[in-house]
Amino acid sequence: RHGSAAIQEACQRARGKATDLRVLTHCNTGALATSSYGTALGVMRSLHSDKVLAQAICTETRPYNQGARLTAYELVHDKIPSTLVTDSSAPYLMSKGQVDAVVLGADRIAANGDVANKIGTYSLAASASLSNVPFFVAAPISTVDLSLADGSGIPIEERSATEVTHLPAAGGGKRVVADGIGVWNPAFDVCPSTLIAGIITEHGTVWPNASGEFDMKGFIARATAAAEGGEGEGEGPAGGLSMPLAEAKKGFSGEELKAYISRDPLLKGKVLGDSSAWRIQEVGDGNINFVYI
Repeated sequence: RHGSAAIQEACQRARGKATDLRVLTHCNTGALATSSYGTALGVMRSLHSDKVLAQAICTETRPYNQGARLTAYELVHDKIPSTLVTDSSAPYLMSKGQVDAVVLGADRIAANGDVANKIGTYSLAASASLSNVPFFVAAPISTVDLSLADGSGIPIEERSATEVTHLPAAGGGKRVVADGIGVWNPAFDVCPSTLIAGIITEHGTVWPNASGEFDMKGFIARATAAAEGGEGEGEGPAGGLSMPLAEAKKGFSGEELKAYISRDPLLKGKVLGDSSAWRIQEVGDGNINFVYI
């Protein structure tokens, strides 16, 4: 609900319209990645429910194709009018006036609003800025890392070269580029806060100040006060606030992930049997994407 209202408001200001919107997203931020309604894809669903979304546009999201494999599936499943585009064509689509807003997720958000997200986020944000297209990030406040003043301290994972040089296993795993070529394959990039129109959270939308930075610490403090019944201005149900990360976290080991799932009744209810019999395998890009088989 926060995201739909924020995008309609921004599009009215920047595009002169708040209905018949064409909104682009990147990677997968729906039920397959975040459970339930989703973050950025949840905003898409809300826009569709509000009957103001004309077209959802999803990028293929190279090299692992989360957009083509996952987001496209969810959009078709939900019967949302949608179009799949290549990553490299998205900026041109914006320049042609065919995109009214961009909304995508975040893997980590620094205290000033810099955002680390799936590789390609920075280029989409820069293109959106040039084309006067409002660019939004949707993420829970548990994604915010207040120990980082800005995005320069966010570590960026570099993935295996085979994700670029070879077809996926389902496609035969065949090498498709010349032997001997070097590969640089970062999983994420960092988008500066100055390119972001707003950060949509479960407690409302955070808007930038005059210098283009976001006061994430102040927003979280107000939301915390509101959740605890104080005098803050945040939004959200009492007692339902997730606290931000106090320090950078490492990825789960297999046993840590089993323990995490076992502690959460909702997750535990989706996985059959005892945790000692579970087999865990990373098949994605390092995000916490639970797929139960």
